Amino acid sequence: MHDELSDAYASPMPNEMPSRPSNHSMETWSERKFESMLPDEWLTHGQSKDYGIDLRVEIFDGTAATGLEFNVQMKSTSKGSGQNPGRPVKRSTMNYWASLASPTLVVVAHRPSETLWCTWAHLLPWEADPGTKSRLVRGEHQIDESIVSSFVEEVRAYRGARSLTQHLPLHVVLQGTSFYGGSTAPVKAKVRDLLKGRPSNIRVVNIEPEVPYVAVAFSDEFVQVQLLGTPARQLTWSHPGLLTPSSIAADIVSAIAFAAAHGGARDVCADLLKSCVAESNILPEAIFLPAAVGTLLQFGDEASVMTLVRRTVTVEGHPNGMHVLAAIALHAETLGHLDLRDRVAYELSEATQTWMEPSHGLYNAGNFLRDSNPAQAIELYERAADADPSYRDRSYWWREKGNAHWNAGESEAAKEHYAEAERRGDASATALRADVLMRTGSYAEARDILSHAPIAESKTNAQWRLTGYALECVVEFLHIPLQRRDAFPGAVDNGSRDVQVQQDALSRLAVDALDYSAHVDLLSERSDRTDEDAQRENVLLAIAAAVSALTEPELWYGLILTALSTQALGDEESDGIVFDAFTCAWIYLGDAFQEYLTERMTDEEVDEAFQQRVLRVFEWAMPDAEKVELRHHTAEGWESYFI
Repeated sequence: MHDELSDAYASPMPNEMPSRPSNHSMETWSERKFESMLPDEWLTHGQSKDYGIDLRVEIFDGTAATGLEFNVQMKSTSKGSGQNPGRPVKRSTMNYWASLASPTLVVVAHRPSETLWCTWAHLLPWEADPGTKSRLVRGEHQIDESIVSSFVEEVRAYRGARSLTQHLPLHVVLQGTSFYGGSTAPVKAKVRDLLKGRPSNIRVVNIEPEVPYVAVAFSDEFVQVQLLGTPARQLTWSHPGLLTPSSIAADIVSAIAFAAAHGGARDVCADLLKSCVAESNILPEAIFLPAAVGTLLQFGDEASVMTLVRRTVTVEGHPNGMHVLAAIALHAETLGHLDLRDRVAYELSEATQTWMEPSHGLYNAGNFLRDSNPAQAIELYERAADADPSYRDRSYWWREKGNAHWNAGESEAAKEHYAEAERRGDASATALRADVLMRTGSYAEARDILSHAPIAESKTNAQWRLTGYALECVVEFLHIPLQRRDAFPGAVDNGSRDVQVQQDALSRLAVDALDYSAHVDLLSERSDRTDEDAQRENVLLAIAAAVSALTEPELWYGLILTALSTQALGDEESDGIVFDAFTCAWIYLGDAFQEYLTERMTDEEVDEAFQQRVLRVFEWAMPDAEKVELRHHTAEGWESYFI
């Protein structure tokens, strides 16, 4: 056998040599051809082909460096005639390009015609549906000397558009003299009027300035608005003769606003939107409208948001009404507009009086008022069901109306509604019913129900997992299965805690097993016990205290330290409790808990490295944005909700 192996290695098959795949030779040909078309003084650097970049090109002006560079992705094909050849590109690759500081040029080589075609990734047209895994990218321009010379200005435009705030005022150039067969003068005059009074942010100029600037190009069939270095927005009107120069100018200014936002100048965007929300016909229909609402709220412009609400949300069947509602639901409270949801809800409920199908409008108004005015929300839920009786067949109607009854202090009604939602298949109502039972004193029953609830893993169930531990503390450790308890979350008055500290903690818990100060006192009395059972009971007491109060930062902090320091729990269980505690602290205290953490650990001279670890875990535990459920009937009668 040894001789046979030796002979095999010594006598290879005749003419058997490695072969090179055809696509490798095409890649080499296309790269060499592309490099040969660049100016001699420019430098090219080969890159790893794993991340969607094949070359990096440095631009020189003679022998002087300019600091400008761009990336190149090479594609090749043998198909087609050679006119605008295209290749698919993965979305992940395009996302990578968008994250880079320099622009990416996509070069498509067509070997049969020996031509190279190119397009800039950042100038690809807007897509209505970007949900596919890849996108077909076509070479828009055949590469020749004139195209290569344009690379320098495009790289400058790309850079300028992404640092727009450093180049204010933003210049606007109005180009073209004919618009739908008439003169552009009336529309241009109105654009200038809308932009007057903002010389520090934006200014119309008569000659083409250096980049970055916005080009507004009129033609007989459309107006194109482009911040150089970003995609162009093409504005068209079905019946332009029925529009006024003011409304067309408002449409143009809204497009300029979105271009400014694309360049990072959100303050300029908000200022421009304010000037055109009342008259623009395109803005209420724009796919960017939810982002516009968020921008206006960020800069405190509730009046403009309410104008958009009246033009979309209160109009029955408006295609963007639901998206505006969702944007307000997601951003109003976090940006400090605490009463905006109420104002929108009242406008919406009033508008439904003239709707042909008012049910979903009434329902959405109820959802907006559920926390701030639960009694009014309950009335709106009932009106929605009166307008469309099928609501009473839907599990979410019972669950969400149950939330309103709980917020209104009607525990029996809340419990009944959650139970009905469960019977109709809403699994999320189980934990809510268990919470009502616990808060009203039915601890053993709540524990039994919660033990069968689907509350594993998801961050959204952090409170219910901790509630399970709190009920273990009350039922198993304190031996209190049932009490008469009428208090609701946040309704317990612990102002007399200094006096209560002198009393026996167990006696107070016998009266109210959710007296969080009694849990804290009992825990402090047992702090010197180190046996394993006592350590676990101490963790349960800390959990019960935090869950009973919900909004006291020192209790979440104490729970975290207790869980971290105990030896009675395994690492997995301990980590789970800590992570859930951080998540609940986010839900009930938000960023304020981070400030509390930092101050508390600093006062206690906690090791800085440990502080950083704790704060990192707090960031990881931040829950996803709260779900916003909005109902919408389509033409087919199908109902959906937006998150």
